[in-house]
Amino acid sequence: MSRLFRHKSVSARISSSTMPLDHLGESGYSSLLESNDTNVPPQQHRRSKSSSGAWVYSSFAMSLEEAASRPWLGTAESRTSWNGERQPPRKLVKDQNGSGRPSFSLELSDSDGENKEKGIVRRQIDRFRHLYRRDKSKMHQEADSLSTIIMLTAVGISAGLLMGAGALLESRKHTSKRRAPIKAPKSPLPVSESTDADAVKTGEHQLLLPGGRDVETPYGSIRVYEFGPADGEKVLLMHGISTPCLSLANLAEELAFNKGYRVMVFDFFGRGYSDAPVDLPYDLRLYTTQILLVLASSSLSWTGDDAFHLVGYSLGGGVAVSFARYYPRMIRSLVLIAGGGLIRSQHVNWKSRMLYSTGLFPESVLEYLVRKRVTPADDEDTSEAKMAGAVLDVEAQTTNPKAKKHSNSDASGGSSYDNAVLRPGLTVSTVMRWQLKNHQGFIPAFMSSIRFAPIYERTEDWKALGELLEVRRRASEEGNGSTIPGLRAGRVLMILGATDPVIVKEELIHDATAVLGEDGFEAVVLDCGHEIVMTKGKEVATLAAAFWSASS
Repeated sequence: MSRLFRHKSVSARISSSTMPLDHLGESGYSSLLESNDTNVPPQQHRRSKSSSGAWVYSSFAMSLEEAASRPWLGTAESRTSWNGERQPPRKLVKDQNGSGRPSFSLELSDSDGENKEKGIVRRQIDRFRHLYRRDKSKMHQEADSLSTIIMLTAVGISAGLLMGAGALLESRKHTSKRRAPIKAPKSPLPVSESTDADAVKTGEHQLLLPGGRDVETPYGSIRVYEFGPADGEKVLLMHGISTPCLSLANLAEELAFNKGYRVMVFDFFGRGYSDAPVDLPYDLRLYTTQILLVLASSSLSWTGDDAFHLVGYSLGGGVAVSFARYYPRMIRSLVLIAGGGLIRSQHVNWKSRMLYSTGLFPESVLEYLVRKRVTPADDEDTSEAKMAGAVLDVEAQTTNPKAKKHSNSDASGGSSYDNAVLRPGLTVSTVMRWQLKNHQGFIPAFMSSIRFAPIYERTEDWKALGELLEVRRRASEEGNGSTIPGLRAGRVLMILGATDPVIVKEELIHDATAVLGEDGFEAVVLDCGHEIVMTKGKEVATLAAAFWSASS
């Protein structure tokens, strides 16, 4: 810190000494400046006003002659500071006592340590200024990025809210009042012109299975086919998620005409010639109700204990397991052909999760996208496997060498399946194309079934069925099997395709063992894919008939 001292001590010390100031050492000069002698009277001062109007105080009012007779005074005033860096400046300051009297002061230079500290402080200040400017620029950039993110998020949330509100309004519109079902098409199936007319029994709408009837219900009309010996054991067949019951024609006719069974098949709601309810979810409740309505429509008794054998294919297999859980006494036996119900949800790809979601997008938009996705081009064919592939990640499941061996089989929807003949002059591909084009309720029914039907990981139903089967096996072992009706075999017959990309046999056998137990099912694998009932109808009928005979 600089030292301030007054004129009294300086003038007193100067008047008491005749030695020049430069003859003194540092200690002498310090003692000269720090003298406390107060006996010398103060010098007279003179003040003058500068041109700018400010008062300038001059020290030691003396004549030029007096100044010339004291050369050592100039030497003392021009001497460098202690560290030799700068001369001590002369400053004119006001007296600290507030009197306003002028006084003389000298500011001495700082020490080396103080200068060094000042330099460090200045460098730190400069560094902090640089960091501040850099951080300020970075903060501006981050603020701009954050503003962009906030803006995009706000736009996304706004769009989501708008779409959600639209979907909510649409759902309320659908549920506010009962809506009439979408009527089934009346146009005939596209049978080839070269087909022998006598070989195909056609009715008003070119019905290609015998014993057809339309059953009117509160949910819409249901197309049912029933044929075979009236006194034969009854068999109820249920088809898959997309192809109507004509996909079971080969199996049904083999059972009815060659095995002697009374067969009943029907089109699920929204498929084939059945109407499509639009104000109800296509869940187990709707499918169970439809089964009971179909059974009640027959002139024969299809209800009661051990009433019929139940056969389910694909989606029909999943529905059959859940139905058997609640009506075990009514079902004499259960056969699952590439049946759903335990499909692992990990196989559902992300596109399907978005397209078959609920409440996120307006239903009309989703229906348009799904219809566009599953409708084949003019030069393409479609199939049950391809429809399933629109939901499941089928390609990822068919990368093994054995699957490549069957790349042109029904497992991949190849020509062996597309050209499979369901009825004379009618192939699988033509039926699917006709349904996509003519049945306006097919896409809504297909989408709702994907969402709500018993297709994916219905372990609860399968476990309950496994407990029912175990009870019947114990009763049979104890000799009391005749006292418990229904599911008398105590196990389920599962017929699988070796190259099925939809129902993977290894996964189904593993998962079925966990819920049904090792004794709860019998598995048979055929060299085919998911369209097993269309390409292996006779083989499936033979296996089913043998299973029924053994469990009687």
